[in-house]
Amino acid sequence: MDAQTIIRILKSHNIMKRNLLKKFVIAAVAVFALAACGGTNEVDQRDAFVGAYAYTATGSVDFQAGFYQVNLPLNETGTFTIRKEGDGDKVVIEGYNDPINAVVSGNQLSLESNTLHSSSGAIEFDLIFTYGKATLIDNQLTWNTDVTGTAKYSSITATGGGTVSMVAIKQ
Repeated sequence: MDAQTIIRILKSHNIMKRNLLKKFVIAAVAVFALAACGGTNEVDQRDAFVGAYAYTATGSVDFQAGFYQVNLPLNETGTFTIRKEGDGDKVVIEGYNDPINAVVSGNQLSLESNTLHSSSGAIEFDLIFTYGKATLIDNQLTWNTDVTGTAKYSSITATGGGTVSMVAIKQ
């Protein structure tokens, strides 16, 4: 092999390396540009839940004190709101009992349990609300709540529980 053939091979090799380098740089710029554009169009899944709701809560709680049983039926209407809480996937339901913290995942909310201590005259209540997952379909949010607790009057203590179903329509 003569010197000119070697020089020709080296030049063509350098040209191929430069072309390959140019293609790599162009591809890298394109990938970074697409990645940067994709990050700005993220949808906050909490937006589907945020707003005001009109609700109907139905169910009952039964309390047992010795041989006596008291049934407290529930048929309540009202309003509550859902707002975003911080970054990520957290929301808060305000206006129904105490504020309820929740985490959004798709069309569902995982609701945190609440404890309510209340007194009405000489009667004291301690209730635990264990919420099921809330599901949003179109503009209707639904969930069930298991309620357990105690009621005290003077030296009498009653224990009990029940279930409450919530149907709320986004306004």
